[in-house]
Amino acid sequence: MRFRGYNSLGLSYWFEVQNALAPNISITSVTYFTFLDPNQTTPNPALFNATSGAHAGYLTETRDLGATPRDISMSTPPGSYLIASIQFTLNGAAPGTYLLKSTTVSPHASEVSDTNFVSHNLPASTYTITIASTGTMTTVPEPTTYSLLGVAASVLLLAAYRRRRVAS
Repeated sequence: MRFRGYNSLGLSYWFEVQNALAPNISITSVTYFTFLDPNQTTPNPALFNATSGAHAGYLTETRDLGATPRDISMSTPPGSYLIASIQFTLNGAAPGTYLLKSTTVSPHASEVSDTNFVSHNLPASTYTITIASTGTMTTVPEPTTYSLLGVAASVLLLAAYRRRRVAS
């Protein structure tokens, strides 16, 4: 995250995903860096099942992923910061390309708060998630495989021929 022109006492942000991906993705873990006191830690996992604060065609998670400093007297100066590492779980989504975005729609507009408790809205951050098809596995035997099968067939034919000759 990057902000300028003021010191910050924390932030609030949420994510939204396209409706087609929403039932298959959840937030399962958040590790905080710059602001170490999380605003909310539940629900966990955070499911994408709400329309509040979502754009048309998207669903949000309801957990405020933002945080504040542990000591409110310790504001963060302007700059660029690593805020959090977020772990997602993806399960059963159809192959395709999907978008995950930070929210900008009230009541879940992502924002940074300054030392006067004025909210500064954050622009949307957009992340692309591509799910590749698992496809089917095609096995192509090597030429030596065919050679070995030919040798095995020859041995079986020779054994059958010899067995017939001995029986006569």
